[in-house]
Amino acid sequence: YNGWVHINSEQVMDKNPSLAVIISNDYVASQEEYDALLASLSEEWKSTAAYKTGEIYLICEGAADLAQRPGPRFAQLGEIMCRILNPTVFDDIAVPKIIGNDFKKYLSMTKHLDPEE
Repeated sequence: YNGWVHINSEQVMDKNPSLAVIISNDYVASQEEYDALLASLSEEWKSTAAYKTGEIYLICEGAADLAQRPGPRFAQLGEIMCRILNPTVFDDIAVPKIIGNDFKKYLSMTKHLDPEE
C-alpha cells in the first residue's frame, strides 16, 4: 500500500503481518499503556503473527512527533524504523517495544540532527 492507508479487518487477516509499528500520541511510554494498547486490539489484529510473536512496537510521545512534523528530524524516525525492521543489520543498539521521549537513546547515525545535542 502507498500513502496514508486505512487498513480494514479483511486486509489485516489477508496480509497477516509479522511485525506492526503503531505511531500514536494517544499513549505514554509505559508498560501499562503498552499492555492497554495490546488489550484494545481487535480480534483480527490478535490473530496476526505480529501479535502472537510479540512483534508490535509503539512509537509515542516525542518519538511520535518525529513522524508528525516534517523536517530534518524525520531522518531520526527513519533510523528508528530501520532498527525495528532490520535488527540484525543495526545491532549496535537494541530497540524496545515502546519508544517515547527517550528516543534519542536509540539513535547513533542521526543523533546529531537534534539541535539540543
